[in-house]
Amino acid sequence: MKKIVFLVMGLVVMNMVSAQDKSFKIGIKLSPAVGFMKTDVGDIATNGRPVRFGYGLIFDRMFSENYALGFGLNMLEFGGHAEYTRLYSESGSTPTVQYVKRNYSKVKYVEMPLTLKLRTAMIGKMIYWGQFGVGLGYLFSGYADEETTDLYEQLDAANGGPFTYASGKVSEDDKLDIKSNLNPIRASMIIAAGAEYPISGSTFLSYGITYNGGLLSMYETGDEVVKYRDGAVAFNNDNKSPVFVDKKILLNQVQLNVGIIF
Repeated sequence: MKKIVFLVMGLVVMNMVSAQDKSFKIGIKLSPAVGFMKTDVGDIATNGRPVRFGYGLIFDRMFSENYALGFGLNMLEFGGHAEYTRLYSESGSTPTVQYVKRNYSKVKYVEMPLTLKLRTAMIGKMIYWGQFGVGLGYLFSGYADEETTDLYEQLDAANGGPFTYASGKVSEDDKLDIKSNLNPIRASMIIAAGAEYPISGSTFLSYGITYNGGLLSMYETGDEVVKYRDGAVAFNNDNKSPVFVDKKILLNQVQLNVGIIF
């Protein structure tokens, strides 16, 4: 239902604008995509190439037959798998260093792109185009399945005692709502290429491929993971506190876009 409302409201607004100014082209698209996570933090492992489905609205402000500013509204869904070590410490619980395996089942952002679109003249029966620019997204929802293994626990936490080996207890949590743990803003770089095929009058079938690369970590600055050193968890001060590094993971996609432009 949310998808239908999203598309209908957008098309109504864009049709109102287009009716007043023929220099605008509007459309609708579907975007099956292969996502992947990227990190330059050696203490985080990422893998998986999950297939996700997105959709969106196309809104091109034409300056001539060959140049346009591309706007719109995209619903992007990401997934993937990450493994890292963290310090789990909540009120009333013993501080515990855990090994985490997290499968991101549904992480959705609503994105507003701003791009420059370059179009050729008609070549045969096709118009070819290239597009590049940026996108700004806002977090819509975030869910993950998680498995944790207790590695170390702190003795006499009230007095800052040392960490010692834990029981190795394994816990699982499915469909964990992680929205509050994620960065609500996603900035991206957008590079795309494709073609348009005339169907009838000013209506075109549009298809192409898009690289949408994240520029900001899906976790906010200040989120940290525990560092590994020589294959083991790194501690300071006679094993009384772990060594931390930034928790940086970028969300990326390669999309196949198929749409109708009016």
